[in-house]
This record gives sequence, structure tokens and C-alpha cells, in this order.
Amino acid sequence: MLETAWGFLFTILLGIILWGYNSAMKKINIDKKTRLKRLGLILSVASLWLLYVFAVVQSGILSDASMPPKFPLLIIAPLFIFTGIFLFRKRNSTILHAIPSGLPIAYQSFRAVIEVLFYFTFLKGLFPEVATFSGYNYDILLGLSAPVVVYFSYKKANSEKLLIAWNILGLLIVAIA
Repeated sequence: MLETAWGFLFTILLGIILWGYNSAMKKINIDKKTRLKRLGLILSVASLWLLYVFAVVQSGILSDASMPPKFPLLIIAPLFIFTGIFLFRKRNSTILHAIPSGLPIAYQSFRAVIEVLFYFTFLKGLFPEVATFSGYNYDILLGLSAPVVVYFSYKKANSEKLLIAWNILGLLIVAIA
């Protein structure tokens, strides 16, 4: 059941990414053939990521609790590095600028769901307690606050500073966890 929940969450999050990216491409009038090609690339990258995570999990290396911590090094760090490189290289992309600024924040409400899944994964004995909200991981607060931050960002002019501060806080919480 837990594995199904993780798969379902991944599928929903990937669907939101594909929908948002496709909507942004439509907004700037990118033709259907190019849109499908780019969406296929995203699906390919996501599939490679799943294969990588599957291989790491199957290797058993994540069950080694010795230092350095394996999960952040093998799962979190590569994801942050890829995202950072992608966003830096595409920072002037008209597609990225066509995405409403609140959408990436709203997307992060998934963090609340992940924290619940982390907790149930801990209860099953597959995850350390310190990485859950009963330990040092307070990501659930960011997940729950995401819709509120989006609401205020749309209601208040010049809310860019709020969005940046919230994102920095989110990165700090992940780093602490």
C-alpha cells in the first residue's frame, strides 16, 4: 500500500509538471509537435530518474546508516544539482517566464503529503525517525503554508520578496532535515 502511495504521488506530481509546462508552451504559441517532443523529453528524464532511484534502493546502500548519510547524498543532492543547473541554464527561457510565479509555490504543497508518507515509511521501519516531522523535518509546515503563500502572493502587489523568502526558508528546512 505504501509503495502504491509513493507511486501515485510521483505520478500526480509529474502530471502537474507536464501540465504546467505544456500550458506555458501553449501560452507562448509553441507548436504541438515541438510541445510533444519537449514533453517526451521530460518523461524520459523522469523515467531515468526513477530507474536511478530504483537502482540505488535495490543496491541496499540506503540501509547503511553510517556517515556520510546516503539518502541526502544519493537522492537529494543530485536532484538539487540537476534543478539548479537546469534553472540556471534556462533562466531566460520564455517558457519558464510564462509559468505563473505562484504555480511552483502551490506545487510545493506536496511537501505535506511527502511528510505523511515519510512518517508511514518510518513506521514500517524503512526510514529514520529524525527525517520525519516527529524528528527534525518540518517540511510539513511548508507544504501546509504553500497555498497560503500563493494566495498572498496573488493578493499583494510586489510579492516577489515574499516568494523568495519562503523558498529560502524551504531550502533551509530541507538542509536541516
